[in-house]
Amino acid sequence: MSRYSIPLLCLILIPGCASAPDADPAEPVPAPTHVDPFSDGESVSQVQPETGSSSAVVVDISRLPTRNYPVGSSASEFMSSEEQFGVMAEQLRIDIELDINANDIRDANGLKQFHSTLMNIAIFQENYPEARRQIELIRGLETNEARIHTTGLMMGAIIDAWQHGGRDNPASKSLYERYLGDRLSAMPWEVVKVDIIGRQRNASQMNREIFQAIITTGLDPMFEQDGSVDSTVARQLVTLKSIMDLQMPLMESTSAVYQKAIDAHAGD
Repeated sequence: MSRYSIPLLCLILIPGCASAPDADPAEPVPAPTHVDPFSDGESVSQVQPETGSSSAVVVDISRLPTRNYPVGSSASEFMSSEEQFGVMAEQLRIDIELDINANDIRDANGLKQFHSTLMNIAIFQENYPEARRQIELIRGLETNEARIHTTGLMMGAIIDAWQHGGRDNPASKSLYERYLGDRLSAMPWEVVKVDIIGRQRNASQMNREIFQAIITTGLDPMFEQDGSVDSTVARQLVTLKSIMDLQMPLMESTSAVYQKAIDAHAGD
């Protein structure tokens, strides 16, 4: 079992759906909660069978069975290999869906992490209807009014652009900017203003070299020593690849769209 976790630096620079998701999977992955968000304060065990039900009540996803995934000896090679990453991501998808279906999970943040990971994997697999479904599941777990609107903002625009223009089509970048702007303009500015200002700040500060350094100095030694990662790190790897491969190439456009909206409401 891997004894390490990806440095939090790679997970705190973008607010979003990834896991904690936010909803924009670029978001920081929040630490799993250790209290039952649905309890009234009574003490409960972390995993317990519900009376009259075959499903176990899970109030902390870290208590679910830990699984390990072989990743080889080089993080740099693994993260750049669609084949190696794809094998791990598919098994992770199967395992997460198994945990969701077999248990009554009451860890709201944990569920958002699960659905954010499934959303990212669906995008990598070009299963766009499933990716949209996962975004809606994340949205349904949100209680913050702004996040209810902005969940999936960036990733939804990416899905729209790639579905209509193709992932490798240079024209998809313009489509992405248009779809992101359209989604944003349909939201109540007074509700999402603070969230969008924060997203713009994060997007403008994104630095690919920082994330590359995390891979070479933080992950390569871990991979070389262990050759496998546990469930938590595997989910973080999906988030990191989403940031590096899906979101980072669009950060300049994302920042510009957000800034345009901020400027348009400067007098509000």
